[in-house]
Amino acid sequence: MEQDLGYSFHTYGNAAGGSFSGYYRGFVVKTLDGNEAIYRIGMFGTAKLINDPIFGNRKSYTVLNVATEDMLGYHNSLELNIDNSISKRKTEYRFFHNGRLTAGKKGSVKIEKVKNYVSKYAPDLLVEDKIYLGSLPNNMSISWDQGQQFIMNLLLYANIRDKLRNDIKKR
Repeated sequence: MEQDLGYSFHTYGNAAGGSFSGYYRGFVVKTLDGNEAIYRIGMFGTAKLINDPIFGNRKSYTVLNVATEDMLGYHNSLELNIDNSISKRKTEYRFFHNGRLTAGKKGSVKIEKVKNYVSKYAPDLLVEDKIYLGSLPNNMSISWDQGQQFIMNLLLYANIRDKLRNDIKKR
């Protein structure tokens, strides 16, 4: 992380046509390719939907978004369904991702390919055959020292996902 940009209002969409508007915390990050990009983290609640013409029936859930802005444009890099990715332990919450990834019009990327990229660039993030994003205490307020590693892992994982997407698009 090169710089903390504070928070600002943005809207980022996903492949399904949904979008998340609200406040994101921005960070300038040195990417795996040596360039700089802006990564923004935001947390949102989704609506419960019944017979929606686009999304059908859906429960509401909490989503953590990591969006990327670089010389290629901007996009949602990671849309993490917190409700499905959290594991409660005695004194902490652990956050995982299953590795699902869509590479734009190229479609879904095999989860094994995502895990191979994670293994190459951040092997410590592979835990229990899932991508481990970090943990936060559940029995006290979160300090910067405790939250910093979680944020760094989110930014690194988003960067790995972006690298994989870009490598796929080059083919």
